[in-house]
Amino acid sequence: NIIKLSYRKNYIWGEIKLSFKDYDIQISYRSVGEVGISDIINPLLSVTKIYKRSVGFFDSSSLSFISPGLIDLANNNGKINLITSPKLSERDVEAISLGYKLKEQIYKNRFIEEIKNAIELIDDKNLSLIVNLIASDVFSIKIVTKQGYGIYHDKLAILEDFDENKVVFTGSNNETASGYGAHGNGNYEKVRTFKSWVDIEGRVNDEELEFNEILSRSEQFLNLTELLSASNGYALNLINPNW
Repeated sequence: NIIKLSYRKNYIWGEIKLSFKDYDIQISYRSVGEVGISDIINPLLSVTKIYKRSVGFFDSSSLSFISPGLIDLANNNGKINLITSPKLSERDVEAISLGYKLKEQIYKNRFIEEIKNAIELIDDKNLSLIVNLIASDVFSIKIVTKQGYGIYHDKLAILEDFDENKVVFTGSNNETASGYGAHGNGNYEKVRTFKSWVDIEGRVNDEELEFNEILSRSEQFLNLTELLSASNGYALNLINPNW
């Protein structure tokens, strides 16, 4: 097996828990104070089957805060669907491109020396994780642009566990280090949470409906481009680090 996530298999937050219902999920979280946003996202990701995330900005530095949960998700055969606007750093673009190239070679049961050498040159654990997650068919990245003037700037996270319980996070933090920086080391951010098993107003379904509309390209004000492979030149041209 070419791809191997060489991290601890189980991320235990306190005691072992199997469902979102086992956690004391508060109605909101801030990125400052004793408990940060990443402090609740990580344990939930460890029991997540599907993680849907849409943000205005993505940066691999955010993985420093949520990599334990993402690695557990990957080891549990979970899936990550990320929708983000086309503002990525050059290093992130290179890692994403390399991940799709490697994924393509795995499907063809080949391993080109050039790709192997490129992987060995990666000296950033966050970039390495991106490559591994994409190549392992865990992480899917799609680029969204708004028709006309302006950008896609929503911030939404939808987590579903193996019992089909869902938790929604809506709020101000992007998928960046500043957005997750806990204990005062980052922006002041606040997210609100909604739980499907106590959601009498239907907020969870409403947020998931919007995400799925974007994913299915039925949202009339947005354009979605899928990064199926590194050879998809149109998609990569949308990702402009100087945008």
